Amino acid sequence: MLCVCLTRLPSPPTLILQKNHPFVLPDDLKRFFTITNGLSVKWFASFRGHPTLIGHFVLNGVQELQKTRVEKFATLCRPADLHRLRHVSVEEGVTVFPLESSAAYGDVALVYFSAKPQVWFRDLRGHWSFLADNFTCYYRMMIAHLGLISWQTIFSDVGLDPFRKPWFYLFIPHRMAIDEHENAKIVKADRGSAHNKLGEVA
Repeated sequence: MLCVCLTRLPSPPTLILQKNHPFVLPDDLKRFFTITNGLSVKWFASFRGHPTLIGHFVLNGVQELQKTRVEKFATLCRPADLHRLRHVSVEEGVTVFPLESSAAYGDVALVYFSAKPQVWFRDLRGHWSFLADNFTCYYRMMIAHLGLISWQTIFSDVGLDPFRKPWFYLFIPHRMAIDEHENAKIVKADRGSAHNKLGEVA
């Protein structure tokens, strides 16, 4: 079962955005807003005889792109993504605009390090994880993950909610196999490091 909500903007997105702040929307997101002002597509699966919300393709409308300043962004960044901040000072703040917000698992946002913003995910602890270089890549990722609720947490240190994980194995098993393979490599590397340290002590 699908539930779709699409709306049109009363005026061009660039005009609306420029009224509020000087930041320029990336071209791919700008083109998206010329088609629809935000996106909400929910899909359900039957569970114990009742429809259960499994996926939600959601993107905020222009009016919800409220500018926020995040101070000392680098100190809140996932360690595995720190290499992406080569030109960002630890003390430096960044400007972000929410593409999606959820009180249940976190926020997806455009992060402006420069004129070309990237897409990052902020978990409920306030920690940031990299998702995509641009809006187009993020949109494709959302489709590839079927919009499954909280799919962005796969890319964070928090990881998937155990309650929702079975749905991921059911609907995107190949994607989960990739995740398992990467996790196995990390565990193997950690064990090798621990073994080497024990050898040094001996």
